Amino acid sequence: KLYGLPKIHKEGTPLRPIVSSIGSPVQNLAKFLAKQLQPYAESITSHVQNSFHFIEIIKKQNLQPNDLLVSFDVISLFTQIPIKEALTAIQNKYNPPKHILDLTNHCLTNTYFIHNGQRYKQIHPSHLSSLTYTWNTLKPTL
Repeated sequence: KLYGLPKIHKEGTPLRPIVSSIGSPVQNLAKFLAKQLQPYAESITSHVQNSFHFIEIIKKQNLQPNDLLVSFDVISLFTQIPIKEALTAIQNKYNPPKHILDLTNHCLTNTYFIHNGQRYKQIHPSHLSSLTYTWNTLKPTL
């Protein structure tokens, strides 16, 4: 399903488009791929699992009184990632088995969703919804 989540911290409360892969033809494949690609993500030195992990990391830093922590709000970080370039980056960085890259490509290029009762196949670069967990952990390298 295609739906939107409100960005309540933004002026005008715009929607963040979400394409849910729950119940989709590639849901189980996406779960399998997430498990296969997870070890690669964990090898990234800049990998931050979640906000709790970030707190653990930052506590170990020797911050000075004049140091400044900055957070950036990136617009459309995952909505238009070119699939071919993303797969090339994964191959160049990690060199996973060819079948993993082929299955990842299949998963990302076969995104279907329902909106207002109508079925659609996404034809533009994937929202990466079917591999959200995997892409969120690999994002520092892409």
